[in-house]
Amino acid sequence: MLQIGEVLFIAANGEEHLSIQKLFSAFGVVNHASFLLLLKYCYTLLNTESGRKDTFGIGFDYTFSDQEKLTLSFARTSGMIFPQLSHAQIIEAKTLVQQDSVSPNMEKRRLAWFLKKFAGVKKTPGPNLHTRLPLQGWGESKSYPSKANEIFIITDVSKVHAELKLLKVLTVGYMTGALSRTTQRYTLGGLKRTCLFCEAWIDFYKRWMLMKYDVRLQLPVNDTRVKGQGAGHRPVLPAERLVGESRYANTLFNGELNNPCLDLSGMDFSN
Repeated sequence: MLQIGEVLFIAANGEEHLSIQKLFSAFGVVNHASFLLLLKYCYTLLNTESGRKDTFGIGFDYTFSDQEKLTLSFARTSGMIFPQLSHAQIIEAKTLVQQDSVSPNMEKRRLAWFLKKFAGVKKTPGPNLHTRLPLQGWGESKSYPSKANEIFIITDVSKVHAELKLLKVLTVGYMTGALSRTTQRYTLGGLKRTCLFCEAWIDFYKRWMLMKYDVRLQLPVNDTRVKGQGAGHRPVLPAERLVGESRYANTLFNGELNNPCLDLSGMDFSN
């Protein structure tokens, strides 16, 4: 996820963004408020604290991979604060999940449908009742997406890893003049730690962005999670965006299979 000003950009590897779109569409996420409300419900439904079944009425038995265990541990030690549902919202959700009757209130019907689907209740009558359109995605690189939406899901299905897809959005924003040195802070974060090759690419990207646009990027500090060795590709930009750019920039965005980026080592930014 990347925050630019008041806009949130969300990306995933491969076609995983399709699942995010379905989740957002089912709940009706269209802005920051509905996104935060979704997080509250998801946190309550997936909370692993003891006694949650008694509080909420349903529960899950979890099996976590080593990577997931590290992620959960890192989130806990980082002091991350998750948004919480109120007691009244928990009681309402518990009632909506357990009852078979359909509420005459459309908003309640939509919430009940989402909660039952999310919780895996077998008897979930009726189709998705949401009429709101899914969020508009951004899968091309020629222009910076409109700021009309508060949240964007990146629809790029290339073999580029999620964090590099997000940094491509940032790059296009500066190349097109949509962003400037006066733009607010940018925040980049995700579920996993960036892999070895992506970290190498980002390191060279950071130097170029600092020289070219006076933009400073910092990765999370004290991240104890293991670095993966993914086989993602470098981002690629349209040829017209790279006209007049240095050989360094063209190499950075050549779309080839990523590696330790030794081809960028020692290369002059302006060359």
